[in-house]
Amino acid sequence: MSTIKIALPTILIDSTSNKMIHRKKNYKENFVKHSLKHSVFLIFLSSLSLKSDTTLKEYADNSNVFVSSPLYTIDTQFRALFVKPNTSNLSYAAEAFPFNQNIATPVFSPRWELFDLHPKYSFGFDLAIRGILHSQGSNIALNWEHFSSSTSATHSAATNDMVGPLSSIGPDAAPYTKARGKVHLAFNEMNIHYGQYVEIGTYLHINLFSGVSFARVKQKLTSLYSNGTADTSRTTTVPSLFTGAGPQCGFDCTYSLGNGLNFIGQARAALLMGKTTNHTNYTSTSPLLIETGNPAVNLQSIRENGGRTQMIPSFSERLGIAYFYSSCNYAMVKIEAGWEAKILFNAIQSNDMGSGVIDVTPQLNTVGVFARTFHRTLSNFSFGGPYVGFNIAF
Repeated sequence: MSTIKIALPTILIDSTSNKMIHRKKNYKENFVKHSLKHSVFLIFLSSLSLKSDTTLKEYADNSNVFVSSPLYTIDTQFRALFVKPNTSNLSYAAEAFPFNQNIATPVFSPRWELFDLHPKYSFGFDLAIRGILHSQGSNIALNWEHFSSSTSATHSAATNDMVGPLSSIGPDAAPYTKARGKVHLAFNEMNIHYGQYVEIGTYLHINLFSGVSFARVKQKLTSLYSNGTADTSRTTTVPSLFTGAGPQCGFDCTYSLGNGLNFIGQARAALLMGKTTNHTNYTSTSPLLIETGNPAVNLQSIRENGGRTQMIPSFSERLGIAYFYSSCNYAMVKIEAGWEAKILFNAIQSNDMGSGVIDVTPQLNTVGVFARTFHRTLSNFSFGGPYVGFNIAF
């Protein structure tokens, strides 16, 4: 049989009732004193807890790159772009003219001048939406950037001179006196990233982000060569397409200049893995086609067996000035203007004719192309120009 022992507090009672009453009185006073001490301590802890909660709330509010208010949770953006694209393979013709002006024809002593296409500034846009998570001082953002442009140019050779493609500008190009080039460029990019706000001092706010980038770059270069009557012509069409995706990282920064004016900047870097496809088409027309037994237009092409997987590095940078305006603490508007630049390395590729056969008579060579060598052309795709942006946060 087990025994349970309970320890009870021992109370010493004096023989006299006065001493016992005195001890009871001291016990009550000590109890009150201890109760007051515990109450003060609990109030102090509550004040510390309240102060800590307030501090966290202020920190979460200040981590918003736009304004110090938890009401601003959604940020929408529209940017109008005025950019000038560029690639390094926009030559469309070469003119041969005599080195010695006393010689009437350039076949015996030629020298050459190359003609390139020069794209102008074109309109584009960037649409973005960002959700701000104030409790974590972070954000989730999605944006889509797009632009396209078309550029064309023509050139007519001087009397007795000849103009033709870069692969065939010897005696076999004698029938051609006019050239026309046209290029169409298109760019699309979509980015999804998660960012963390960081404050450095009072004026500088930085958003460090990383995510995934999707890009599509397309170029189509067309060159046309013809004689004066246009019954003899050759057209070369070279389309190139890259589509890829990969990891991206970067940062946004905002430096307050006071009175709602801010200096802003952004830098991004991405590694895009994707597929590059390209081919070259030749179309020739000539009265001699009937003599060869082929009265139709002569069609030829250079095609790659399958595509090519390629790693494309991408870098972009943006700098500007922004003005923030808050309306009744319910919405905020930001207007910004600046400059943006982007480059994708080796995004444009093609397999071109390096040189043509020239040991045929000039007239017969207008019937079609006769390749001697081929070479692979790699070109960077880049663009840059000013932009104007409009943001609203609510």
